[in-house]
Amino acid sequence: LRVKVTRVTIGEANKRIRIEPTVEYINDHKLEIGVTRVAGKGEAGEVEERYQIIYEDGKEVKRILQEKKIVKRMVKKKVLVGTKPRTLKVANGQIIRYTKLMVMDASAYTPGPESCGIYADGYTATGKKAGYGVVAVDPKVIRLGTKLYIEGYGFAEAADVGKAIKGNRIDLCYETVKEAILFGRRKRKVYILASQ
Repeated sequence: LRVKVTRVTIGEANKRIRIEPTVEYINDHKLEIGVTRVAGKGEAGEVEERYQIIYEDGKEVKRILQEKKIVKRMVKKKVLVGTKPRTLKVANGQIIRYTKLMVMDASAYTPGPESCGIYADGYTATGKKAGYGVVAVDPKVIRLGTKLYIEGYGFAEAADVGKAIKGNRIDLCYETVKEAILFGRRKRKVYILASQ
């Protein structure tokens, strides 16, 4: 008969853990959209944990958390996020307020069968009558119903879709085939207008 004697001892240990500051984002109507500013750096916190440690023959086999206390409270970092629309002077000296600028691949179409096929009825995917100022977009990129200002074209509404209009593309409606052909394909700045 063999008897194995295991020496069990109990000890304690303290552990300090650094808590990195989280970030709190605060909307600020005085800053332009796209602009951020740090309003408070924040400070790391510190937590102390006290453990009971069980040893068998001098080897740690179990660690039990006995107490957890905040030594220093973490202070959040505060970041101001601009919500004020930007402004731009456009054709005829008019000022627009916009929330986003995108450079897109622009093409042109007409509401008739030349562009939209033999079953074209002159109405868009949203039920709006197609014509100058109506544009086709990818709804995943620009939401239908969004008001736009397009460089070299003017004010428009995203009110139509098209099979080929995917991703960073936009299709501008013109009244005549000649105008659409003359436009061809070009890069255009597209401004998402701020709601009034």
